[in-house]
Amino acid sequence: MASYKVEWTRPTMELDNAGSAVKGYTVRVTLFPWNEARDLFVKEVTTEAISVLAEAEIASRTAIDALSNVEVEPTKKTKKS
Repeated sequence: MASYKVEWTRPTMELDNAGSAVKGYTVRVTLFPWNEARDLFVKEVTTEAISVLAEAEIASRTAIDALSNVEVEPTKKTKKS
């Protein structure tokens, strides 16, 4: 079962790091574990291209959750003499 759903795609153009125009598509995906939407840019609308980027978003979001769920031991209070 996929942990994301493609909501829509639309043709678009973005600039690469060198400032050149790159034709492609914006793909809106919803990440089910968090019910959050993300816009991804792909050059071709293929299952493989979307899956790679969506899974990377899920891995990133999972890592953020792991960082925020770390339990911290309370510090000991020291008495002032």
